[in-house]
Amino acid sequence: MSTRVEGPVSIGSLFAGYTLPQPTEKKRTSERTELVRYFFEHAARDWAGRRPLSPGFIGMKLSHLSVTDLYAFKSMCEDRVRSGYSWSKYFWGSLKEHEWDQKF
Repeated sequence: MSTRVEGPVSIGSLFAGYTLPQPTEKKRTSERTELVRYFFEHAARDWAGRRPLSPGFIGMKLSHLSVTDLYAFKSMCEDRVRSGYSWSKYFWGSLKEHEWDQKF
């Protein structure tokens, strides 16, 4: 005896009970990633009303700095806040100075 099915067969009935494995979440982060996330979170606070800001954009702006320089830059930004100045103004102003120096 054959178990031939008459009529159309749905794919769902062929794979009933089969589940795909769930992807595992990547939990690896580097020091640089954590620093870029820090700069992104602080820069995004004052960025309201402009085009969307992404961590990749901040990463590109900071790509010329090494990890040790990023720690120093973070410290300088925090010192400016303690002195009563704007974190965002110092952050973007410092990046502009570097870009200006690179042109000449």
